[in-house]
Amino acid sequence: MDLWTSAVIGLLGLDEAFELSSVTCYASPMAPTPKKSKPRTPKQRMASRRERLRAQGLRPVQHWVPDLRDPKVLAEIRREIKLMAQHPENDAIDDWLDAIRDPKDWS
Repeated sequence: MDLWTSAVIGLLGLDEAFELSSVTCYASPMAPTPKKSKPRTPKQRMASRRERLRAQGLRPVQHWVPDLRDPKVLAEIRREIKLMAQHPENDAIDDWLDAIRDPKDWS
């Protein structure tokens, strides 16, 4: 026992109550930090996202739509519009569409 420790024990009157022994503890007083997992790749993150969505009852669906930035697509649409305008029953179809649609649905 060192001089300082014996002086403190004497001042506090603990001579008879405690017998000091030397203890060495190598354990960390704080909880160990959990090991960080390796960073996941984008492919792994997307796979886990898809798993979560499927667990919610969802499924992936892919839609292909015309690319309106393509001049060829725009030319084909214009061609089809001209053909539709020349259809012999075009006026009857337009009247029918006007009768069944509600203009409020478009605003």
